[in-house]
Amino acid sequence: MKNKGKFWQKAVNVWQTGSRELDRLEKTINQEAFFKCVEVVGRCKGKIITAGVGTSAAAAKKIAHSLSCIERSAFFLSPGDAVHGALGAAQAGDVAILFSKGGGTREIVNLRTCSGE
Repeated sequence: MKNKGKFWQKAVNVWQTGSRELDRLEKTINQEAFFKCVEVVGRCKGKIITAGVGTSAAAAKKIAHSLSCIERSAFFLSPGDAVHGALGAAQAGDVAILFSKGGGTREIVNLRTCSGE
């Protein structure tokens, strides 16, 4: 492989950036909101539904997969599909976690409206 040093340095940079961002979480996450989410998800008797668009969808899919791996019933729901009928997969007792980088993503806003929030 050519340029091993260059690739190695890029990998180290990615790890260092990730490490710095993890260190920032403590200062950027609202504790009250965090514990409310933990409480709601912990009390969930149904499925945990995650949704997001774009990069947020990738995060939502990963969270749904991770929850499934620890034996919590969870799945990803595409917001675009949800407003066209797929929201029928949600049942009373389910919890939805909606991911949005800016909070104003049209599909997420529409999904919130469909869910009655």
